[in-house]
Order: sequence, then structure tokens, then C-alpha cells
Amino acid sequence: MREEDKHGGSGILAAGLILMGLSVAMGAVGAHLVAHYRPEAMSSFETAVRYHSLHALGLIILALTRGFWSRKAYGIVAAFFAAGLVLFCGGLYAKTLLQFSFPNGFIPTGGMAFILGWLIWGAEAMRLKWGGRKRAL
Repeated sequence: MREEDKHGGSGILAAGLILMGLSVAMGAVGAHLVAHYRPEAMSSFETAVRYHSLHALGLIILALTRGFWSRKAYGIVAAFFAAGLVLFCGGLYAKTLLQFSFPNGFIPTGGMAFILGWLIWGAEAMRLKWGGRKRAL
């Protein structure tokens, strides 16, 4: 692994780890505060926590495997995951906890960001060669 690849993912790794800790905290909020809300609100909150955890873990894995991905794909995937975390998870948290009403498409745009991040990461993975690395994007 090149020296730049060893250290290039430290910001994304730190963000993923912090976001994972925050997802555990939000799970606790859900268990203690949101549990008394109406069932559909609890369901939305649980969805936000689940996607929050999944995509925080995705950022951690992305950072730990940084040496396999092109710099461009790495940045794009991280950006889409970050956008999804803010728009989708943040939107569901705000909707549930603050009963905030967002413009149409706000939360679904975050979901699309997650999907695009995974699709781009998958396309980048398809470009890998066994036993070596092939740059893409």
C-alpha cells in the first residue's frame, strides 16, 4: 500500500467512527424518548438509526480499504454517504423528534444519495483485478 493510501482515509475513518457512536446514542434516544411516540414515528426513527449505523459502517470500511479505490470514486462515495446521512437520516430524526415538515423530496433525495453511493462503489469494485489494483473513474 502506498504511503498516501495509508493516511488518506483518516478523516473519513474518524467521521465514520464518530457517526457510528452517534448512531448508538440515537438508538438510546429512540429507546427512551421516541418509544412513547405514535408507532409510525417510532418506525421512522428506527429506520433512521438503522441507515445511520449502516452508512457509518460503510464509511469506516471505505476508509479502511482506501488503497483499492480511485481517489475520485473514494471522494464521490464518501460525499454521497455524507449527503444521505444528513438528508435522509437527519431528515427522519428532525421529522420525528421536532415534528419538522420538510419540502417534498428532501428525505428521498438522501435515500437516492445512499443508493448512488453504493452503485458507484459497486462499479468501482467491478473494475478491481484479483491480485492487483486497477484504477478507475
